Amino acid sequence: MTFNLSSRILITAILQGCMVLAGCQGGEMLGSVEIERLSRQMVQQFADQRPVDNSDMFSDTAILFAPGGYRAQGKEVIRAYWGRYMFPERLEWETILITEDLGELERKPDFLSVFEYIRPLALADDEMPSLYQWARWRIVAEREDAVNVDEKFPVLLEWVQPAGSGWQIRRLWMG
Repeated sequence: MTFNLSSRILITAILQGCMVLAGCQGGEMLGSVEIERLSRQMVQQFADQRPVDNSDMFSDTAILFAPGGYRAQGKEVIRAYWGRYMFPERLEWETILITEDLGELERKPDFLSVFEYIRPLALADDEMPSLYQWARWRIVAEREDAVNVDEKFPVLLEWVQPAGSGWQIRRLWMG
């Protein structure tokens, strides 16, 4: 098979473009770098004693599932939760996995041992693509009842990117 000069130039340009894109992506899924940046921003807002600002990362209809069966729905309710329930000194964050495939998470034994209860809740109505971030948090805080806490627990965040906006948390499960 022979290629003329314009075909070779086109093929070369396509291959170079693929290599550039692969280099930029670094093997990471589109959106995961931004989600990691937002995770670091949340940690910084806790460090700056501004936990209420974290609620800006949630969608207007977001749901937070906290330990003990607590459920907060809506950005304003979540804002009140961050502002009244916790007076944080520190949030530590370790991402375990970011994936668009909930099935990939469910295939991990460690994940299922903690998050088995979310299966019926995790079925998203696919109006927009989601990325799931499985992480470990450690919160050092003083609750509103003046009790000091130092808690480590797994979390699962479902991130969505509505048209015309950045990534937002649609659901957050605290294990």
